[in-house]
Amino acid sequence: MDLPAARRSATTVFLIDDIHYLDMRHIGAVEVNNAMKYLANETSATFVYAGIGCSESGFLTEGKGKNKVQFGQTRGRLTYLPVEPFKADADDAADWLRLVKAFENELVLLKGHEGMCTNLAGYLHQRTGGFVG
Repeated sequence: MDLPAARRSATTVFLIDDIHYLDMRHIGAVEVNNAMKYLANETSATFVYAGIGCSESGFLTEGKGKNKVQFGQTRGRLTYLPVEPFKADADDAADWLRLVKAFENELVLLKGHEGMCTNLAGYLHQRTGGFVG
């Protein structure tokens, strides 16, 4: 591990996506998990992990099946923040529309125009179930 590189670059946040792909039944995933714990211990950075179904993936429980440890070291080091889908009710509808508008503003779409995505906000919610990802 090249910890001096992280320190030289003044890294303060590590964002790790797709953490649900770590299958803790395999030695490679265990090694990756140990390396992430080492980095968290040896740097003064904040680690943010994102994934789908992390509470079921084995990452938080450090294993699947018979060998599963309910609350292992990894789970004890993290604050688990589940993200719920946007609902179709009036309260979430405004937030969903703002999110779709933000995507519309950032995406480069062929023949794109103002309102191209926001006009489809209801349809997009129906197709995604309110999940972003």
